[in-house]
Amino acid sequence: MEFKHWIYFGLGTLATIPFGLRSVLQWFLSEYRKKSHVTLSFWTLSIVGNVLMLAHYLIQVQFHLYFIRFFPFYFAFRQYRMMNKKAAPFSRAKLILHLSIIITVFTALFILRVYLEHKDFHWIFNPQMPWAKSVRNISSLSHIIGFLGASLFMSRLWIQWWQSERAKESILSSSFWWISLIGGSLTLGYALYIQDLITALGYSVGLIPYVRNLMLIRKEAQEKTAL
Repeated sequence: MEFKHWIYFGLGTLATIPFGLRSVLQWFLSEYRKKSHVTLSFWTLSIVGNVLMLAHYLIQVQFHLYFIRFFPFYFAFRQYRMMNKKAAPFSRAKLILHLSIIITVFTALFILRVYLEHKDFHWIFNPQMPWAKSVRNISSLSHIIGFLGASLFMSRLWIQWWQSERAKESILSSSFWWISLIGGSLTLGYALYIQDLITALGYSVGLIPYVRNLMLIRKEAQEKTAL
């Protein structure tokens, strides 16, 4: 294994730290308040984690997982500005424009990165851990399933964003946590199957907080009903 692969592995590991810290802090604050709660730090750590994970998948040449990160990055930034009372009023035209720019720029960056190193184009290189002697052969179907799982996980942000826009504040509903749990579990299974421990670590750290937030939301709803 070349030294550069150890560097790539280290970057991916570093990228999981903000996500893990985000989940743990949100969980502890929710336990303290006895209800599901989100703070500015949640979105700040989301932005940092997504930037690092984008760099990881760009270096590893895994476009399907790289592409998925475009949207969490955008929505985390939008939620961050919303909580800071700096977000402009919602505009469908601006949403389409911003996402189009992000997709175009980041995809062009991916193509350029691959071509400069390999003088050819590839969408996906199967991950290789530093201690592995060779790269595993993984079917396209497995990557498709993994992409669908990660897409489901990402779709939670579309729902959360829309609910927050309607409420004019950043909120995390039960639908957000259910989609997080189901999509995260599917992507975790995919990552373990292809032996991508970075992706597996990134999707595993939040599973317990997801379940606990659902329990807190249910408990709060029952208390309101009892009143």
